[in-house]
Amino acid sequence: MDTNQDGFVTIDEFCKGLDEILPLPQHVKEGFFAYIDRLKIGVIDYHNFLKVMGRNINVKEIVNFTISEHDL
Repeated sequence: MDTNQDGFVTIDEFCKGLDEILPLPQHVKEGFFAYIDRLKIGVIDYHNFLKVMGRNINVKEIVNFTISEHDL
């Protein structure tokens, strides 16, 4: 996902990478990105992202977060 190999994943890189694995509606991808981007800085540290993806993810929590963000 870190296509320019700068150590960070942007929303653009994230969405494109996710589409290769599992195409989802744009608002779902943006919600998932926002869930991971806890600091709200617009990028995800790639190494921390890999750590998060390597453990069990609470899908219900992500879905609820995505829905609440989308409804705003």
